[in-house]
Amino acid sequence: MLSEAWNLESVNLNSPAARAEVEEFLRRSDLRLEPLEYYAVLRDEEGGIAGGGGFWGHTIKCVAARSELRGQGLIQTLISHLRSLLRERGVKSIFLFTKPENEELFANLAFYPVGKAPQAILMESYKRNLLNLTKQLSQQRAPGVGGAIVMNANPFTKGHLYLVEKALEECDQLYLFPVRAERSLFSYAERRQLIAQGTAHLSRVHILDGGEYIVSPTTFPTYFLKELSRASQVQALLDVDIFARHIAPPLGIARRFVGTEPLDPVTAIYNEAMLQVLVPRGIEVKILPRLEIDSQVVSASRVRQLLAHGQMQEIAALTPPSTYAFIEAKRQELAARIEEGRA
Repeated sequence: MLSEAWNLESVNLNSPAARAEVEEFLRRSDLRLEPLEYYAVLRDEEGGIAGGGGFWGHTIKCVAARSELRGQGLIQTLISHLRSLLRERGVKSIFLFTKPENEELFANLAFYPVGKAPQAILMESYKRNLLNLTKQLSQQRAPGVGGAIVMNANPFTKGHLYLVEKALEECDQLYLFPVRAERSLFSYAERRQLIAQGTAHLSRVHILDGGEYIVSPTTFPTYFLKELSRASQVQALLDVDIFARHIAPPLGIARRFVGTEPLDPVTAIYNEAMLQVLVPRGIEVKILPRLEIDSQVVSASRVRQLLAHGQMQEIAALTPPSTYAFIEAKRQELAARIEEGRA
């Protein structure tokens, strides 16, 4: 029950004055304001912010209380309020990012740890989601040594196919996880379809769904990182930790395969995180050379650039026939998406 000492109210972050007030409040807790759909504060009798918290999608973020008021139930009140609003929206399981030192606080509020990195912990309010996922994955396990590749495949190219074929030489079963996040030119359903068509001739390839837990579409927050430049590194460490804890064991994955990354610095950071996290846990990281055609690395970004300029003949040289046929059939629609600014 809300103490009479605190008044709960929502904040219009589109108001410059209100936004500045919240930013200053968070700054005093070494936090920064991120994009949010909703933010609420608890005000003291003088009208100052005693505590605050909000959410984006189904992820709670930017939760804080004034240091001198911690231990007075403000965080519990805010979490209860935010949970109630999210449940009204039909959200069944709520994610929450926090600093490692706050794990016990949120564990007492019925959040369960999903993954951990030195500067961040991802927690979730519904433990059964992970239990269901690991059960489903264990049922799809095939005999022998398992390998894994996580790929966006935006779109699936000859480079992706080359990586798959090389990985199959070093494992009995290869599990492919398309990235679910809808932040690409090609949708998740399209990318999964292209991967399936491009690998249909390979019997030991299994295309699986890692749900929210592989390169999660859940927006990773940078609000508690003092150095924004470290956000990609922390996110990568957290994501790889989740893979090691919950994805690899039920499938018996002993090797994770990636291509060398001379082009994308974010992917290079992710590859380094895999070496740092997976190897000590007994999962070998195999970095395979990327396919080159005419002395150029074959990449999905190159295909998208060619598509933007209508260079279909060049696209044919870089993609399997199934991918090329899809692009040809959807050429106008894809061009419209590019005009809309989709990645």
